[in-house]
Amino acid sequence: MLHQGSWLAGVACGAVAVALLAQGLAVAQGPTPSPQGAMQKQYLNWGNWQPRVGFSQAVSVKNPGRWLFLSGAGSEEEMEGEVQYPGDFLAQCRYAWSTIGRILEREGGSPSDIVRVVTYVTDPRYLSQNNACKKEVFGDGPYPPHTFLNVSQLAIPGMLVEVEVTAILPE
Repeated sequence: MLHQGSWLAGVACGAVAVALLAQGLAVAQGPTPSPQGAMQKQYLNWGNWQPRVGFSQAVSVKNPGRWLFLSGAGSEEEMEGEVQYPGDFLAQCRYAWSTIGRILEREGGSPSDIVRVVTYVTDPRYLSQNNACKKEVFGDGPYPPHTFLNVSQLAIPGMLVEVEVTAILPE
């Protein structure tokens, strides 16, 4: 039910973003124009601070291709699930993003196709390390919408971070 609520909140946020963009109230950051019928993404922010921190408030997608929903990726080794880099948040974060990158590549995509990120951490003091890790993936942006959540524990003891993404891939 929590995920359904998150999805509904995302849909509502997207609808608000489109309405505000139409009224000229949102700051849009997006790609150059695409041929008619091609997928287009436009990142939306209503302030100047979001890109500095490393996220967008919304992304508007026109003519989406194929949706790819990735479950949370952490530092668990792909074949056996053993947690890698115990106690090292930055190494675990990099490992999670490396896993996400491999999955996207297998499916014909890349991090630039990500339209939503949810990061779960066991300690909110990891925020600055998380932002540095995310910057390694997205550079100077644009950044997809991102939610950063603190939880008491992740699925496997020893995990410090888990990253869940949604991507829209070209058909």
